[in-house]
Amino acid sequence: MQLLLTQILNLDGVLVGDYRDLGEQLILEAEADKDWAICPRCEQMSRNIHQSHFRLAHDLSISNRQVLLKFNRRQFKCHTRQKPFSEALDFVGDRPHYTSRHPQLPTNTVSILNLSLKTKNVSELLTPQRSGSSGLLCCDTSILNLLSSWISNFFKWPFVFEPPLNYLK
Repeated sequence: MQLLLTQILNLDGVLVGDYRDLGEQLILEAEADKDWAICPRCEQMSRNIHQSHFRLAHDLSISNRQVLLKFNRRQFKCHTRQKPFSEALDFVGDRPHYTSRHPQLPTNTVSILNLSLKTKNVSELLTPQRSGSSGLLCCDTSILNLLSSWISNFFKWPFVFEPPLNYLK
């Protein structure tokens, strides 16, 4: 077990068993610190593992290196209901390929983006508007910056928004 990496990772209930250094990426092999899980329906504890699958999840970077958590997604069998269930992993959350603290398009950003795109169509967002008393032309830069940030993070290639020259007239 890697005590120092477990402390640096700082995820409750998660231990780092081993790691692989791939240059720009660091893969941490994480494991739960308990060998049991609670059934979400009957709330009984089970130690009987039904099956398990290894998964990778992106986590926060360490020293400008991308961190991937390799963890065992275990399914336990409930003794009461005789049905399998997946253990609850607090660090994964709703996005299976990202930890809950990873900044990859947080839920509130998705809500803002959905709300903005429902209330205005994209062409209206990109159409220059006269701004207040100055009369300058401008676009809804908050939405453009949000889209730019999301695209560059999602596709991992640089995306810089530069308005066409005729917008500056």
